[in-house]
Amino acid sequence: RGGSPGFTELVVEGALVVRGTAAAPAVFTIDSEDRAELWFGVQLVEGGTVDAEGLTLTQAGVGFAGDVTSGFRLADSRLSRLATGLRLTLFDDATVDRVDLRTITTNAINASGFGTLRLRNSVVEGNGREGIVVRNAGLLVIDSRLSGNGVLDDDDPRSGLIAEGGRGQRIEIWNTTVDGNRLHGIDLDGWEGVFELHGSVLTGNRLDGLRADGAERVVFEEVEVSRNLAA
Repeated sequence: RGGSPGFTELVVEGALVVRGTAAAPAVFTIDSEDRAELWFGVQLVEGGTVDAEGLTLTQAGVGFAGDVTSGFRLADSRLSRLATGLRLTLFDDATVDRVDLRTITTNAINASGFGTLRLRNSVVEGNGREGIVVRNAGLLVIDSRLSGNGVLDDDDPRSGLIAEGGRGQRIEIWNTTVDGNRLHGIDLDGWEGVFELHGSVLTGNRLDGLRADGAERVVFEEVEVSRNLAA
């Protein structure tokens, strides 16, 4: 009854609680050494909630997917070797703390809906398409790094962060480094909400560090934009 009945998947209708540690993480993966084999991943349905710490999730079509209606928290975890990391429709807020999202074929995070995704002390690095895609949802990024994303296709490079829609919403980025992405660092040409950038560095991206056209308001405070190749 989940997103892809042809694959093994973990369907969450109630509460999924995971408690691993750095020394002994909980591991969600497939019992195969063949990297071409995948399981579907974790699918949230009918108000399912997630509260996970110390989780390693690999070799899946998607790490977590579905509607967030009653809470989503992921902390001290690692998501890698996935087709997509997080694909969430936010009707409630979601929190991602101290999480590494690396070597994911498409997007590390794809967030839509009307809630806010809070990303803190996390790394989004070396992913195939955009590191983060936001459609209408709010986004708060603190003490994180978006680095080297958009590497899947040299003929179709992608940005670290792209956002669209979002009228009445906010994107705030604090104390974060956005560097080495294969297209732009941050692409807000389609964003209609408020954008604030504080204490952050945009450097070494292949074209622009930041593109913004049509946002309701743009705020910069103590921002370094340097060595982007289109600058």
